Amino acid sequence: MSLYKARKLILQNGWKPHPVYIGEHIGVEHELLKKGFKEIEVCTEGKSFCTFNYKKQQQCLRLITIGEEIKNMYVESWDMECEQGIDETK
Repeated sequence: MSLYKARKLILQNGWKPHPVYIGEHIGVEHELLKKGFKEIEVCTEGKSFCTFNYKKQQQCLRLITIGEEIKNMYVESWDMECEQGIDETK
């Protein structure tokens, strides 16, 4: 499933973007942020895996995508693991 389709379904089902990375985003990460993907955690080089995080109440959803260009990214895997995240109330 494409990243765009998966994200649309995730958000429609009540999940919220959960930012967890507070460092500098570069490359694909920077492009994702510019397109509104504030849930991006990190992207690797080479095979270009990216990690996205979502929360719904006390549940977590982590999405792993593969692809070098945003329009061609698709879901490689997902799990229900949590990262600490950023306190957005500050």
